[in-house]
Parts: sequence; structure tokens; C-alpha cells
Amino acid sequence: MFTPCLAQLPQFMMKTVLTFLHFFRRFYWMVFTPTTVGVRAIIVNSQNQILLVKHKYEAAWFLPGGKVEKGETTAQALERELREEVGILNFEIDATLGVYSNFFEYKNDHIIVFIVKAFQLKTASHFEIEQLRFFDFVSIPSTTSPGTKRRLDEFNHLRKPNYCW
Repeated sequence: MFTPCLAQLPQFMMKTVLTFLHFFRRFYWMVFTPTTVGVRAIIVNSQNQILLVKHKYEAAWFLPGGKVEKGETTAQALERELREEVGILNFEIDATLGVYSNFFEYKNDHIIVFIVKAFQLKTASHFEIEQLRFFDFVSIPSTTSPGTKRRLDEFNHLRKPNYCW
């Protein structure tokens, strides 16, 4: 696809292009409403901190993950996304937090959230990711997406699951 070309753009141009592509994707969802399956991971390090990512095209912090591609299992998709986005290799899925539905912004998404506690982290640089960082649960940024906050509250037993993203 066009991914290698994007990675060669200057930083300011890449952010503009990614923002445009994100807008176009949202427009596509509004018109065609495709059903998608996605995976996300709550990644917990040995200090009990949570890994969050900030994309170049959005201001909020999110759980790492992405779309399940055709022919992939959810475990394969999680492995690919964690390797590409954040450089996580050789991980073990500890548990499944839940399966959630998202119909916001004309979407028809179904997201499986996994819990990962054993992993190997290598430095990664992905063209979509502006920043990745481990946070203590009590210091999660105020700019964390609402869906991510709800999943973290469920993970910490501060909220009952409602299965809506």
C-alpha cells in the first residue's frame, strides 16, 4: 500500500496527511457503515503501569491495537498491531476483558480487549504513533479517550462492564 511513502514525508506533512485520511475514513463509515472487528490491549508492566499510545491524527491517548485484517485471527491481529505500533514481541494474553460494540460516529465496530502482562518491549517507531508511554493508573492523562478510560475503570474494578465502547 502507501505506508512506506508516508513514513518518508516530513513530520508536519505526515500529520496533515494522516488527519485528512482519518477524516476520509470517518466519512466512509458515515456513508457505507462497514462492520469491523478490532483488537485492543491493556498492557501492564512489572510496575503495574498501563501502556497508552497517542496517534498523530488524534489528540487523545488510547489503548494500543487496531483492525483485524481479512484472514487473521484476533490473536494474530493483536500480535501484528502490538509489534507494528509499539514494538511488543513475545507476549502472552493473560485474559480477555470483554467484547465491546461501538456505534458512535456512524461506526459498526466490535472490539475485543485483551489483557497482556508478560511481554518483551523493543523500541518501535511507527508512522501513526506520536507517543507511547506507561502511566500509573492514578495518573492517566485527562486527554485519554472516554472508551479507554471506561476499559481501564473496568479493568481496575471501578466500574461494571457495559459492553458499549
